[in-house]
Amino acid sequence: MTAPAASSRAWWLVVAAVVAACRAGADGPSAVAADPPREAAVAEPAEDPAAAQRRQQVKQQAAHWEQQLHKVLRGDLELVRTLCGDLPRESRRAIVAAGETAVKEAALRMAELQMGDQHRREGDHGPESTPPRSPVDAVSDAVSRSVATHVGGPRAEAVAGELAARAGRRRRSVIHELVAALDAEVFLTSGQREVIERDLERQWNDGMAVAVEGMHRTDGRRTFPGVPADCIVPHLSPQQRQRLPMPDLDRRPEALAARRRQAWMHELNTLNTVQTPARDGWWSP
Repeated sequence: MTAPAASSRAWWLVVAAVVAACRAGADGPSAVAADPPREAAVAEPAEDPAAAQRRQQVKQQAAHWEQQLHKVLRGDLELVRTLCGDLPRESRRAIVAAGETAVKEAALRMAELQMGDQHRREGDHGPESTPPRSPVDAVSDAVSRSVATHVGGPRAEAVAGELAARAGRRRRSVIHELVAALDAEVFLTSGQREVIERDLERQWNDGMAVAVEGMHRTDGRRTFPGVPADCIVPHLSPQQRQRLPMPDLDRRPEALAARRRQAWMHELNTLNTVQTPARDGWWSP
């Protein structure tokens, strides 16, 4: 084929391709595919008004407990400063941060327990021999662990020892008050007081503190809610037992948990008269 003939043929091939492309554009879909249709957004279900109100109530109550627990934290920090002396800035900040986190968590947990949160109530049903830690103890434990991490050595051991000793003094003071109230009702001997205090110490749980919150009476007689009868009744004479009937203690997990919560709330509310300390620049430089 001669060159002019080949050139002519190539020209007609180009024309045919252009015509075919135009027809395809007129008769068929566009060469550029359209975007696939977007799925309609699924609307979020509206929140139950009762649940929203409950969440708001928990938030408000947590703010109250947080204010009370800040007073506990400030006391713990002062103990750390006394026992540990000067600390690096980074260590002070870390200890405060651990305490602040513990305050928020303990306050929220307390508010949820108070408002009857089912999940929290189930988690609060530990065996009586290993009851959950109180909010006060939870804050102190967090401070003690942080000191062990960022200070360590004998100073950390001293802090842990003092915090444990303080918890023991609080427990013994409640037991002493319980036995004193019992003594006023049935006139205990010194031997009875000693053995009852020993048994109360052995079976201690935070719910026992409910009995010293006020005068609890049934049919005109003083009662001791939350106190196991087997810590007291076996050590009384028949005449004393008649003067102080001790009903069987409800040991259901939910009953034990309810008494613990009541005792914790009472303990924190005793801090109402304590002024919230000002922010300390040494701890928050």
